[in-house]
Formats: sequence, C-alpha cells, structure tokens
Amino acid sequence: MNPAAVNISAFDLSVLRGDGIFEATTVFKGFPISLENHLRRLSDSARLMDLPTPNIAAITRGIEKVMSAYDDPEPAPLLRIIVSRGLDQETGIGKAAAASGNTVPTIFI
Repeated sequence: MNPAAVNISAFDLSVLRGDGIFEATTVFKGFPISLENHLRRLSDSARLMDLPTPNIAAITRGIEKVMSAYDDPEPAPLLRIIVSRGLDQETGIGKAAAASGNTVPTIFI
C-alpha cells in the first residue's frame, strides 16, 4: 500500500477525541502472536465501549493481506489493529456522534 494514498479524516472521532480501541501484537515468522486472543479482546473492548462489533473475519482477511505484502527485514514487527468510532455522518464533530449512533467505524491494520 502506498502510504501517500492513505488518509484519515480530521473529523474521524479517533482524531477529534481519541474515541476508539486498539490491539497490538508482535509478528514472529510472518504470524501475529496470539492473534485469536487479541481479536477476542478487540471484540470485548468494542462491546464495553459501545462500538459496533467488529467483523473479525474481515479484519483477519485484512491482516492476512497486510502480512502477505510485508517484506521488511525487521525480524519482529508490530501489528496494530485500531477500530475508531469513525466519522460522525451528521455533523462530523462533537459528542452527538457517539450518542446518535450515526457513526461508521473506521478500521486500521
């Protein structure tokens, strides 16, 4: 993926107020360590933060895609999965976004 092609809206609630969750793990020989545990915690955290339940199958496919494209010689890279509450579809700002339920989560891998 071209880093220059990636952008995050300034109105994403993770940017405006740090509203989101994340999990991080070391990758060993091309495989994220304890990935199932991290994905379970991600789902649990989403529930506790009143975020929509992440699509774990889609996230797993995204991780596989990232890992297949990774060619850095770093022996133990860090894999981070971030789920933001997303962009408030009505106003783009403020506390109304979480309360209204009108957000679409943003997922970064």
